[in-house]
Amino acid sequence: KSPLWPNGCQAKRILLFAPATAQPEFKKLLEKLGVDHLWHLVPILVNSSQLTNPNLGTKLAGGVEHAREKLGCNGVATVVGSDCVELRASDAITSFREGLGPPHAAYMRPAYDGGYCLLGVPPSATPSIVFDNVTWSSWDTFRTQTLSLATHGCPTLVGPTSADVDTLDDLCLFESKVSDDCTFRQRCHFMTNFFDQHQSTLRTGRPLAPPAAPAPPLTPTNWRFHLSS
Repeated sequence: KSPLWPNGCQAKRILLFAPATAQPEFKKLLEKLGVDHLWHLVPILVNSSQLTNPNLGTKLAGGVEHAREKLGCNGVATVVGSDCVELRASDAITSFREGLGPPHAAYMRPAYDGGYCLLGVPPSATPSIVFDNVTWSSWDTFRTQTLSLATHGCPTLVGPTSADVDTLDDLCLFESKVSDDCTFRQRCHFMTNFFDQHQSTLRTGRPLAPPAAPAPPLTPTNWRFHLSS
């Protein structure tokens, strides 16, 4: 609960994970970080065989629908990309406010690479339709997502553009932006400790570790979201 939530709604933090059998590992991770009391763990898909489907929209829609069913909520579902560390709670609050009150709109935060890092899905929008016909992992993801919303009659409000962190260059750029930001250092202890440990590496742009195998395509485990009720 927060006095800032619109209409006195409550927000629930949900971590979507896959496969469903990995819940004990995710539970241990949250306990280790000391935040297990703050998050609800929800498998993104009940049927893990569906994880081989290359369509990310199908998985995100399934995750939103499954979370709403499991937690008994049908409020705004705010999907947040975990690779954008610039986002704040105020962004989720904005998505709740726009989705719950007129014009009952979706709220999006685009990313500089053509994707987006936050999408608030209002209660009136059907997830399986909202994420339909979107071109994923592309410079065109944001545009096609807004087109999908418009096609199905869902108005969209667009917030500021943010930078997500996909490469070492992205990480170095972000570190340079927040290195002297006292508010960030107080708010994000884990990122601050990471930057302090690897400061010299980030400043020179050298790899943090030996080259690894190519990164896998974007998967549902890169996402978390907040569900209002």
